Amino acid sequence: RNDSKALVRVDFGDSKGLWYQDSCVSKCMTSKRAPADIGSGDLLKGYLAQEQAVVELAAIKCLEVPVLVLARNPEAVHRISAALKDHLGHECYGEGTGGVLELLQNPRNPQEFVETVQQSTEALDLGQDENGGALRGWRITITTAEGGRGHDYRVVDPMIDDNGGLLVILTWMPWSEREWIQFLGRTSRQDHAGQYAVLLDAEDEKVLVALPNKLHGESLPRTILKEGDKATAKQLESVGDEIFKAKLMHQLTSHYWTAFKAEETDKNQDWSWKRLCEEYTKLAGDVIKAKFKEILPDVVIKDEATKVTREERPPSKHTSTGAPLKSMVELTCAKCGHIAFTHWRPDRPAPQVNCEKCGARTLVSAFVPVYASTI
Repeated sequence: RNDSKALVRVDFGDSKGLWYQDSCVSKCMTSKRAPADIGSGDLLKGYLAQEQAVVELAAIKCLEVPVLVLARNPEAVHRISAALKDHLGHECYGEGTGGVLELLQNPRNPQEFVETVQQSTEALDLGQDENGGALRGWRITITTAEGGRGHDYRVVDPMIDDNGGLLVILTWMPWSEREWIQFLGRTSRQDHAGQYAVLLDAEDEKVLVALPNKLHGESLPRTILKEGDKATAKQLESVGDEIFKAKLMHQLTSHYWTAFKAEETDKNQDWSWKRLCEEYTKLAGDVIKAKFKEILPDVVIKDEATKVTREERPPSKHTSTGAPLKSMVELTCAKCGHIAFTHWRPDRPAPQVNCEKCGARTLVSAFVPVYASTI
């Protein structure tokens, strides 16, 4: 840091930013500005009051900038669109004028969606003002989450930047921070200015969940995203348990098929294994292990890796190298993914076996050692 140089802070949104020397900032343009929050933060009681607030804000701002409204579903898109046309009552915003656009997918004409996105930031000729000058307005586009992800609402008129940039009005909050960033990313693009407003229904389920946990000085959208993170963490925790059980069953499957292919199981063991495969998702990991030990008592179940290191291998009376007496290998088809098993020892060349389903080449995906006393 050189104290003789002035420092300038470049904000990236959500209270994040970096300090740069003024000379550095003047030589480069940032690719992304943080959009300004112009919403009041007040909650609206009921969806009708919410949609009326959306109409009033959009009607004011469309005289300055293009407006993009993100509604919850297609039905809300139609309601807000009709209310806007009725409220504005201008020949450029009425039915069939193109001043109010409904951006929804048309399966019969996918190109229509792209063309509407391109049209959404075009200016409207509203006639003349009281001084005889040209009067312009901007289109209002109502869409769902689909229109809030990945589409480029291109802004080229400098007057839009002067008036704050494309306005995004959100009528609902996602749980996901990633989706929230996507929504805000429709404005403030290519170093243009941007602005957004969040108008929420007080009766919305996410609002009711988040309000009791809202901290002092914290915005409600930030609280909702925080609650979404908690819900995601719980889902991941449950998924993590499923992944653990799936890995365990993969390990046990290798052991069982090794014994089955070697004709070392009887019908009772086979049926017990099938029942375990049907019910393992409802069981705890320790219970799964215990039930498998009842089926094949001699199997040594490793807590982590299924492979056994050379130091762990028991000595063999058939070879001085400690190689397994007999072994199985799991083969995965490189084309269709079909899994098969065959006999193989690691001190021999890899088996050249074609897939029994599609005939394509198979690759060695796992090695299951078999010893005299353990499978």
